[in-house]
Amino acid sequence: MEKTTDTIILGSYLQNEEKKTPLEWIVLKQEFHRILCVSKFLIDCKPYNTTLEDVTWENCSLRKWLNKDFLITAFTDEEQRHIMMTDIKTPFQDTKDHIFLLSVDEAEEYLDFEIRAAKTTKYARMQGAWFIDDDNDKYGNHGTWWLRYPEEDEEESAFYTVLSCVNFDGYIEGAADQVTAKTCCVRPAFWLNMENS
Repeated sequence: MEKTTDTIILGSYLQNEEKKTPLEWIVLKQEFHRILCVSKFLIDCKPYNTTLEDVTWENCSLRKWLNKDFLITAFTDEEQRHIMMTDIKTPFQDTKDHIFLLSVDEAEEYLDFEIRAAKTTKYARMQGAWFIDDDNDKYGNHGTWWLRYPEEDEEESAFYTVLSCVNFDGYIEGAADQVTAKTCCVRPAFWLNMENS
């Protein structure tokens, strides 16, 4: 599959200023009347789950934040109508979400290393995001971002307290951090309905 770097502008969020600015999204895939998008930048810093416990994507606090607070904050009512409710696959309980995190397989399939390696926004850094603090470095201001569930392991546990993340250089860390880590970033994704838009 040919990877793309086409982008669209949709929604707005606190990024580098004191007021919301337009969000840029990378188009990962197009099929029929819809496109799969992921944020170009790491736009916020949140734990995968607020408490350290065995948890899955279905029950994690980050899923609830993405599909409620972020959805309402970042998009107008009209924009929300075009963000599709999507069947989300996981190793355990599938879900239906408007906004979601990419899986390990999706990150590998749709994103080259150079696009997986993503910069944090100033706002994300203000929220506590870990980042390469060197403007002269190739990866200056790059951070880490959550994936939807960890790489499969031999135990195939139904729940997890350690999750996979994409590193600052685009490398996927299979067991990167505890779900309560407060320095890993959020890189939202969604399917956008392009009909009548």
